[in-house]
Amino acid sequence: MPFKGTEQACCTELKAWLETHSRTAKFKAGADPPDADFEVDDERWAVEITELHQYIERDGREISFLGVFQSMRGILRRIRKQAAPELIIGYQVSAEGPFEKADADQIVADSEVHIESGSTDVVELGPDGRFKLIPVTRPFQVGLGGGLSHDVIGGDGKTRHTDPDANIKFTLERILDAKSPKLAALSGYDLKVLLIDSEYIFADPESVIPIVKQCELANTAIDLLFLRYDGHIDLIGDPGSRFNPFLNL
Repeated sequence: MPFKGTEQACCTELKAWLETHSRTAKFKAGADPPDADFEVDDERWAVEITELHQYIERDGREISFLGVFQSMRGILRRIRKQAAPELIIGYQVSAEGPFEKADADQIVADSEVHIESGSTDVVELGPDGRFKLIPVTRPFQVGLGGGLSHDVIGGDGKTRHTDPDANIKFTLERILDAKSPKLAALSGYDLKVLLIDSEYIFADPESVIPIVKQCELANTAIDLLFLRYDGHIDLIGDPGSRFNPFLNL
């Protein structure tokens, strides 16, 4: 199977990490699973790659912040398309999602009216005024700065989305539950590796490692756990101390 998304970039960076640790490595796309087939020295590694996102609870469902932000970008595109001919000044949008479809439709309609008026006032639209149009002098367009509303609950359905440790723990356990059985079912590999590509700003190695230690990797099919954060690869789980016993991972 061909690589998808950032998989090839992740593999290239993992290869570079291995080479800095005196290993020779090459890789190719795997049969999915695994996502990648690595040859490391004289060993064959199965490498599964997945992204880590922040999840929230919405109407009893788990949705990622990426989905919320894409939805807000969709609102912005609609506003730009409808209001572009009328722009006299520019606007910056400050939004706290998520928004229901009916709310999004009303926001687009109200935004168009406000922009056509040429008003230089800040206007608060949508539920609780969570979608703000803020006038700016340059550039003559509509830009977006978005986040989550303060009352949004995290993916575990219990804690606020503003609790990063709870969010990381929930998402990490979700990933391990999904990926460990896939790796366990593979045969013909010397090591089974999970590489997590973090798309959550608070999920850096220093924050994730203490939570990984709570997950008891030794009881899973994962031999090595890597984290890609901000373009860098770190080893965050090594239950067999295969690389460095002093890492205490």
